[in-house]
Amino acid sequence: MQSKKVAVIGNGGYGKFFKIFFETRGCEIKGSDVGTIPSTEDIVLWADVIIVAVTLLETIKVIKSISRQLRSDQLIFDVTSTKAEPVLAMLASKAEVVGMHPFT
Repeated sequence: MQSKKVAVIGNGGYGKFFKIFFETRGCEIKGSDVGTIPSTEDIVLWADVIIVAVTLLETIKVIKSISRQLRSDQLIFDVTSTKAEPVLAMLASKAEVVGMHPFT
């Protein structure tokens, strides 16, 4: 099986958790946060899977900022505690979507 390329947007607790989680399962990982290199846009273009792990106040803004870049062969999911608005924002993209509560 080919290794999946996973982009983690956000470097807080959940971002760090998912980086380690997927890395220990053999995935290639790239992360971004405010002002980092590579940029969020760069890792979104590179990735098979995009994880949005930013604060609740930034989630919709981040999703909307990358939604036009997303492709139909990608998966995007967020880990915020509220689901309706983030899922609707992700559904506006071409990507497959999962809205995941962080405590599931």
